[in-house]
Amino acid sequence: MLRSGEDREAYQLALLRVCVSQPGKWILMRSTFNLQPLKQRIIFMNSAMNQRQVRRREMAAALLFALVVAASAAIGCQSHVNRLPADHRHPMRGCWTMDWIADTGSGMEVHPVSMHYGFYNDSTFLCFSYQRRQGVNMRFSISGEGYTWRGDTLVSADGRPTDYTFPDDHTVVSRWYRDSTQNAGVPGPDITEQWSRIEPNADIVTVFRAAIEAAPRADRPLDGVWVRTETIHEWDHTERYCLVNDTIFMQLRWNPTTVVRGFRYAGSGLCGSLSMLSSYLRQTDADHLELLDEKGKVQEAYRRTTMPPHLLRAFAPAAYINEE
Repeated sequence: MLRSGEDREAYQLALLRVCVSQPGKWILMRSTFNLQPLKQRIIFMNSAMNQRQVRRREMAAALLFALVVAASAAIGCQSHVNRLPADHRHPMRGCWTMDWIADTGSGMEVHPVSMHYGFYNDSTFLCFSYQRRQGVNMRFSISGEGYTWRGDTLVSADGRPTDYTFPDDHTVVSRWYRDSTQNAGVPGPDITEQWSRIEPNADIVTVFRAAIEAAPRADRPLDGVWVRTETIHEWDHTERYCLVNDTIFMQLRWNPTTVVRGFRYAGSGLCGSLSMLSSYLRQTDADHLELLDEKGKVQEAYRRTTMPPHLLRAFAPAAYINEE
């Protein structure tokens, strides 16, 4: 009866009505359930129903377990994309070059006009770009920021988890959102960038290695770090440095961007062989340097200083890219 679709409770109630001696009256039972065959039949029906419910619950539990396993696999796959490995090494550590950039408005992938290199170590990112280069001679732009760890997730300078995925072992796609900031500290568009892993360019590594290790030497009076003290441009209040090391010269404009906490910056400059730029430099004494224009007129004055910690941190990803 139950297999034919009869309601279980209605069917059992009909069986009990067999026990009625007169219409509307129940017989008096000497025990809790006096008619043993009927009692056993109803118990059997309920037991069978309970077994079916158990089987259904077991099937539901098995389905739930399969879903949990699938979700765990997805989370595990995501963890190697957006999280640090167990040894807390940045998964993007190394050198990358930009393939294309796109904003969410147009969705069009645009190839950058200038060469963009991204250098990562375990705590800092440096983006270096230039349009034309001949050996170590080039004009360039830089930007970068520091990273911290929150649990096993990499967090950028503004406190947000990084958003990147790896289509393959040598490609990364990163996303930057509208409430992030551009170099000038102005809210920027939502953009997507694709980068490919490459071997670092030897000339660029040489420039940053020379800059980060610039220090005074008795046999090379220009060597060391110089900070600007005067300029003819009253509107220019940025930090400026000259870094000289043997045959390498770098002039750098440094602009820290507005971050509540953390390390973020942007800048630009030029670098090249000292022999090509020495005619624009005049050392007035051991600790003072002047930068001249093509007519020999003083444009800026510098004094000798020690290497600032923020330059050390900014240049380290490129300068020591080949070192563990």
